[in-house]
Amino acid sequence: MNSFCVIFMAKTTLHIDESGRLLLPKEYTAGIDPDNLYLCRDGVRVRRRGIFRLVNVGQIGYKTLTFLKMTDNLPQTPELLEQLYASKSRHVELDGKKRIMFKDEEMRHAGIGIAQECVLIKNESSNPYVGIWSPRNWRKYYRAVRSYAS
Repeated sequence: MNSFCVIFMAKTTLHIDESGRLLLPKEYTAGIDPDNLYLCRDGVRVRRRGIFRLVNVGQIGYKTLTFLKMTDNLPQTPELLEQLYASKSRHVELDGKKRIMFKDEEMRHAGIGIAQECVLIKNESSNPYVGIWSPRNWRKYYRAVRSYAS
């Protein structure tokens, strides 16, 4: 058994509406600072044998499973703001109904589409975030995590 732990506190499958909005359940917005909320493009590299790790894009021998990461746990420094801009991450605001609006390129990055399902994962690790995944990429990632942990 490997000494590896990923802390997922909640998993929910939701529907993105025809306008590209996603209604976030209360358990995902509780404790979030809406004035400091960012949507970041992210990815996890997975080897065919199921072993995964977080790496920089471009490494050979791995397949990238892409997703969106929503977090309010980012320090406000000029260096960070430059990195956010370079990675096409952006500050987001939730509307009055706690919905987030996605841009087309963000949905393409995560492999999700208008009027389709997506999987929300609340990660309560030392750097908490909400992951927004396509159901297909989530299943691949979850299988990789389970095979590595066993």
